[in-house]
Amino acid sequence: NTTAINDTSKSSIVLDLYNNEILYEHNPHQKMLPASLTKMLTAYVAVKYYDLDEYVVIDYNMINIEGSRIYLEVNDVISVKDLIYGLLLCSGNDAALALAYKYSGNLDDFIYLMNKEKEELGMKNSIFENPHGLDGKTNNYTTAYDLALLYSACYKIDFLKDVFKTKIYKTKIYSDRNFTFRNKHRLVHNEDNCLGGKTGYTKKAGRTLITGFEDHFNQVVVVTLDAYNDWQVHRSLSEYGFSQIKRRVLRSRMINYSSFFISNDFRRGYE
Repeated sequence: NTTAINDTSKSSIVLDLYNNEILYEHNPHQKMLPASLTKMLTAYVAVKYYDLDEYVVIDYNMINIEGSRIYLEVNDVISVKDLIYGLLLCSGNDAALALAYKYSGNLDDFIYLMNKEKEELGMKNSIFENPHGLDGKTNNYTTAYDLALLYSACYKIDFLKDVFKTKIYKTKIYSDRNFTFRNKHRLVHNEDNCLGGKTGYTKKAGRTLITGFEDHFNQVVVVTLDAYNDWQVHRSLSEYGFSQIKRRVLRSRMINYSSFFISNDFRRGYE
């Protein structure tokens, strides 16, 4: 019930990270613009195809981009690891391009990898045309469900798991410049049970957000697309998700108990 939870999104989902079971859904398969949530796939592909200690020499093609940046400069020399931190914490569009151009020098080759990997992850209703999520000249389309699957896959990679929940990251790159990246995800800074995630916004996409949450031994991911007041929505949806897990566990225990007593009664009748 979206009204009871005050879900302001046009599309949303809560997924149990243990088994990818859907705990809540609202138009989860509707194709939407993800904005910078795209960068989670860029990071996933980069981790799969590059060594974190490899470096990238920055050229003009990598910094000729609008929107949020980490302010790379031509001839900077920076590691893949540092680029991924800048990509996910600060949503650097220049970091996205640097990681993409690194593969072969041809942007289309990296975009091909993005679409290949999303197929393998089961993201059936997604198509990606760029590595950053801007929707001016090219568009990426995906769904809340597909993005939840993507987060689930990223969460299984220890490095990305650590990046998501990093509050502040400081580094000195090979070309002797200092960078400080502060995580744009507000809940990382003020919610103890937040596992981190990714923020996104364009005028066409609206506000997009992915957040992982933990409650004792349970973890869920919340995805909202085109939502307002999304920080509060994510808190509410995570609480609802955990309540569903508790109900499911209680229900399975009751079924197990009842089947135990039934089987014992059955045995007693034939002893």
